[in-house]
Amino acid sequence: MRRLERAGFVVRVKTKTRTSGEDGVVLRQVPAGKDRASAGSKVKIVVASVIRPIAQPTENCTAGYKPCLPPASDYDCAGGSGDGPEYASGPIYVSGSDPYDLDSEGDGFACES
Repeated sequence: MRRLERAGFVVRVKTKTRTSGEDGVVLRQVPAGKDRASAGSKVKIVVASVIRPIAQPTENCTAGYKPCLPPASDYDCAGGSGDGPEYASGPIYVSGSDPYDLDSEGDGFACES
């Protein structure tokens, strides 16, 4: 943002709250980064603000995952570099809460590969 302001742009930043993915990632920018804009013009940036609600287990499943993931201290995607102690094979649909941070891309799906 400071770099754009030093280049003479008027920068407006908004945050979009999400429940998965990485905090601070630019989700959208107008004009797009590849487009040219003249100094003094406005640049609008939408940045992810990630909040991770604490999931409450329901019916012996951790909330936010389909298929069911029984409660555990941690899960990692099977075949990945994580150290468990539990491993999940996907694809897994992530709805809302992602307490095990399996959906690093924030696209609603985890362990897809």
